[in-house]
Amino acid sequence: MKRIIILSVAAMLSLSLSAQKKEISAIFGYSTFNIPTGKPYVETYLTINSWSMNYEKVENNKFRTTAEISILIKKDDSVCINKKYNLSSPVMVDTNLRFNLIDLQRFQLDNGLYDLELTIKDKNSSNPINIVDEKLVVFYQDKMPALSSVQLMNNVKKSSSENVFSRNGYYMEPYVDDYVPESISHLNFYYEIYNLDNELVEGTFQTYAYVENYETGYRMNSAQQQYKKHKVANVVPIYTSLDIQQ
Repeated sequence: MKRIIILSVAAMLSLSLSAQKKEISAIFGYSTFNIPTGKPYVETYLTINSWSMNYEKVENNKFRTTAEISILIKKDDSVCINKKYNLSSPVMVDTNLRFNLIDLQRFQLDNGLYDLELTIKDKNSSNPINIVDEKLVVFYQDKMPALSSVQLMNNVKKSSSENVFSRNGYYMEPYVDDYVPESISHLNFYYEIYNLDNELVEGTFQTYAYVENYETGYRMNSAQQQYKKHKVANVVPIYTSLDIQQ
């Protein structure tokens, strides 16, 4: 399961932080993944537009923005996760630059139904904290074949460094939106398949990815289709890309 929430003045869930006529524009989403030898985990993604934040002066002619973030995950009346942290921009001279603050968090959780509560506050604003409350479902059956969430990727490149965006030898920056503009020529995405070794003893299997019209079910031409062979394993990580220029 994957969930995207647009946080802006135009959305049903709006965050109004307007001490200086600015309103936070942000997108929040989450995906679920599994560790068959351990337990599932949730990835949360947050993108905040820097131009919707207020700047603070940190030194001579240099500024930065900072958002105060809180993620609370509860099951029934029990608190499972309670994380609070600051998300800051680089220190800069030009406050007219437009860029996104991107954040990724991972939390291990057992199977179940949870309440996920996100709060965002501009640290340089006197406006009150705003809250989004969402239901979160985590469900992976022991030894049963399963598919993780499918996560869109904004930027993918090989990397040997270890950080929150690294996975299986790649740097993967999440694309946290359900809207893909015409300027994007390739749709990059990542997902994982679990426990196929319990069904297929050896050999390979094939995946098929394609783009289809949501209303009619019509599948686009071969440029927007892809077959791939994979070796059977307990966890099969799959990164792929579809050409969507047409």
